[in-house]
Amino acid sequence: VDDQLANLTGHVIVCGHGRMGRIVCAELDRQKRWFVLVEKAAELLDRPPYRHCLPVPGDATADDLLRKVGVERAKALITVVGSDSDN
Repeated sequence: VDDQLANLTGHVIVCGHGRMGRIVCAELDRQKRWFVLVEKAAELLDRPPYRHCLPVPGDATADDLLRKVGVERAKALITVVGSDSDN
């Protein structure tokens, strides 16, 4: 996964895989857009049903994790975590 992340550009980063995160991910996948799904609860990333997704467990509020998933090369960042302050 690290090699794939290093080569990814123009992708979307989705932070959170709750109710809204699932809707966003399903739409991105339907559009065949590559996206990175960042989720703190690793069990929510078990076999995500998306073809164009790279799941990454971790805290999306951590700058080092955002750099790891290519925030500098991403086209968009969508935050749909449960807390307004974290968003």
